[in-house]
Amino acid sequence: MHKQLYKISTTLRLSVVYVLAMLAPLAFAESNAIAADATRVSIIDSGSMLPEDNYAPRLAPEEAFKAGPGSRRPEPDLWSELASAFHLLENAPAEPLAKPIARYRKQVNILKTLTSRSDPYMAYIVRQLRARDMPLEIALLPMIESGFDPFAYSPGRAAGLWQFIPMTAKHVGLRLTWWYDGRRDLIDGTNAALDYLSDLHRRFDNDWLLALAAYNAGARNVHRAMTRARRNGKEPTFWNLRLPAETQYYVPKLLALATVVQKHQEFGLVRPRLSPQQHFVSVATGGQLDLSQAANMAGITADELYRLNPGNNRWATDPEGPHRLLIPVTSQALFLDRLDQLQRQPRVDWHRYTVNKGDSLLELAAKFNTDTRTIQAVNKLKHNTIRVGQILMVPVSRQSGGYSLTEAQLAAAQIQRVKMPSHSRIFYTVKDGDSLWKIGRKFRVSYVQLKRWNKKTDRDVIKPGDKLVIWRYREDDGNDNGLAGGPGYRRTVHYSVRNGDSLDAIASRFNVAVNDIVEWNDIDPKKYIQPGQKIKLYVNVTGA
Repeated sequence: MHKQLYKISTTLRLSVVYVLAMLAPLAFAESNAIAADATRVSIIDSGSMLPEDNYAPRLAPEEAFKAGPGSRRPEPDLWSELASAFHLLENAPAEPLAKPIARYRKQVNILKTLTSRSDPYMAYIVRQLRARDMPLEIALLPMIESGFDPFAYSPGRAAGLWQFIPMTAKHVGLRLTWWYDGRRDLIDGTNAALDYLSDLHRRFDNDWLLALAAYNAGARNVHRAMTRARRNGKEPTFWNLRLPAETQYYVPKLLALATVVQKHQEFGLVRPRLSPQQHFVSVATGGQLDLSQAANMAGITADELYRLNPGNNRWATDPEGPHRLLIPVTSQALFLDRLDQLQRQPRVDWHRYTVNKGDSLLELAAKFNTDTRTIQAVNKLKHNTIRVGQILMVPVSRQSGGYSLTEAQLAAAQIQRVKMPSHSRIFYTVKDGDSLWKIGRKFRVSYVQLKRWNKKTDRDVIKPGDKLVIWRYREDDGNDNGLAGGPGYRRTVHYSVRNGDSLDAIASRFNVAVNDIVEWNDIDPKKYIQPGQKIKLYVNVTGA
């Protein structure tokens, strides 16, 4: 019996050795292939990367564990990891947090909403915070700033997950071009926000609450509030500062959200599982790439690609970079394989155009949905002058319908959706000889209004046949004064009146007319508005 067992075990050992010997060359070849791809792929993640289907529905916690103990191990949950590491809450007084916590508790789906919106981005943000040894509560800040919407715009022209205004964006080194908006880019925007917060943390004696307050109100306002506190004999901590009402509520709101995440069971709220695995990798593209082509290469839709790369304003990546795209982990192998094949094919399509009489670079850029700098660079033009008969190569999009999430499409969609109780929208078809200035005079609206309404810049050219949006009072017959401030890319804002506010001050701040505020809210202009009173505004969130 023992001899038979010995023979069987010996045979099994020899079989294992044989199989390993056969697999060794394959493993070596695979490791070389992985090493080659590593030069083009950045995981951006110090943790493991599981080949998880990003778009497949995940089991709810109750479904994951209903099979009973021992049937499967609990899946890792990023929320649990975060909740155990929160520390900004330790010395926070209970009273300022009570009101925002109460509001969150009334929103029974708050954690479901937070999880679904943050899911594509949270793992990356958390790993960046850990690498910098920053408080993990900051991972919740995009929910306060933008609702975790990378396409969000504010009345103050702030954009992206972290809501940078153009001036601050340039200060922190974010690029804003015709092709690309670094504020909306997940990598550049997040790095800039964390750099900025780290800098504020150093400037405010390593106090994270003061750094967060300065992120919202500006460093100068916080410094002034600290000076006032010292004069009154108080320690200049956040809780002792007299700051603008928005900032006074901003930090408690963040800490309250962290409290709800941490104590969800105590509050009777459901907290779905949040995967700790990052959903994407960053792939170096090596140059400008048509987004429609890139989506096909990854086997996903253009909108899916654009949601991972929201910094792209147009139909292709910026010819000046960044030359990378975020690709779902599940699409990585397919995309890399097709990127290798692309080396022998054009990255964008080109149109050979012969310059006609009256043509200009501005008109050609508008016609082919590109910018003048790209036409100049490709054709090695040293100036803006072109001559009749000259041959120019112009990049063109492969997708005739455009993308529903590009900057222009988002603005157009918002114009279509906006509801203005006191105004009607008309569409004007541009005729020969028209200009924004002439059309403005005809409808008695300003040139600036027309630009905002139609998402135009000073460099854009209107052509015969173009459709323009114009807003006017419903009771007018066309010879009217138009809508002061212009809706352009508009959203409804529910504004809470502050101490010292007046209708004139609010109208000036949001660039609307006093008469509009009165009509939208059925306010008696002869009566004073009161602090805490809620006012609905239809405000311009982008534009010059």
